[in-house]
Amino acid sequence: MKIKKSRLIEIIREEIEEAKFRQSIRGMIREFTTTGTAAGAKKSGYQSKTRKAAQTDYDTKSADYDTKSAAVDASKRYRRPVGGKGGGYTYSSTGGFGWGTNPDYTSQVSDRDTAETEKDQALTARDAAREADLQAEVPTQEPPSGGGAGGFGKGKAAGKGKGKDKKKKN
Repeated sequence: MKIKKSRLIEIIREEIEEAKFRQSIRGMIREFTTTGTAAGAKKSGYQSKTRKAAQTDYDTKSADYDTKSAAVDASKRYRRPVGGKGGGYTYSSTGGFGWGTNPDYTSQVSDRDTAETEKDQALTARDAAREADLQAEVPTQEPPSGGGAGGFGKGKAAGKGKGKDKKKKN
């Protein structure tokens, strides 16, 4: 079977165009599936110094809250003095006649409540820093548009353009 030179040239051009097209598609697939970041975005899982500091602050305040919560002893909510020279108190979780509020218990509850408020504030700050880092991961540049022939295909629409208008303006 004989192939004319012009047909051979046409086949070679088509193969080159197909190869370029496949390479372009591979590049687009790589762009959308890569583990790298999109243009203008920070790496996935990015943690700023602010976020790390907020996390450390939250961890510290959470541990402080846990410690102060453990210190609250509900069995010593009320107390009454024990008679005699040695003094001292008898404690109870339920009050009644002759029992008074234990100031140590009240102080422990107050400390725990303050620690809980501080923990909640630290959690809010940590979440705000996390959200800011997530926003930093969003790309700042628009992806390339998929329109147009991109230089593939046949004829003038195949990336060759229409050319410049050669008419002179009067």
